[in-house]
Amino acid sequence: MTEKQKLEIKDKADNYMRGRAMALSFKPLTIEDVREAFLNGAEEMVHLMNY
Repeated sequence: MTEKQKLEIKDKADNYMRGRAMALSFKPLTIEDVREAFLNGAEEMVHLMNY
């Protein structure tokens, strides 16, 4: 994995973290939210590996 890819992953994680923190102020985290986050992360990883 290149440094550029690592930075892209970190930026996406930071953006997700900020978005999730804001969303948590409106509704609690559910197990479905955790599942969705994992699936999105896995999809991003596959995309980056094929990039």
